[in-house]
Amino acid sequence: MRFEREQNHRGKRYMVKVYRCQGYEGCGHRWECSKNKKGRTIGVSPYHLAIVNQLEKQKQAKNKALLQRRKTMVEPVFGTIKQVLGFRRCTVRGVENVRAQWFLICTAINLRKIYLRWRDTCAGICPVGICA
Repeated sequence: MRFEREQNHRGKRYMVKVYRCQGYEGCGHRWECSKNKKGRTIGVSPYHLAIVNQLEKQKQAKNKALLQRRKTMVEPVFGTIKQVLGFRRCTVRGVENVRAQWFLICTAINLRKIYLRWRDTCAGICPVGICA
């Protein structure tokens, strides 16, 4: 593939290098590769090398174990924030306001965990019934 041009990536602030297949007219597999009559194009972002390096790091046994721990400890919290609380994007502007909103979300999650732990340990113990 030969370098063709640089183009702005979907309104982002970085440029993507676009490469186009040059021998597509005589290629026997051209329709398996692309349905475009001009041939296949590939855009390579300036972050491509960093992404490849990160994927290589994730394949190492030590890092796989860490990712498995993260999957069970951290990711369910993000799922709860998105699905249960419905928080998918910040509704304020500015770093300080976003940080404050995120801290409120984290506080709500922590209070929910405390309440669930308290409810489970208090069930059936409290004689007055204020715990239930």
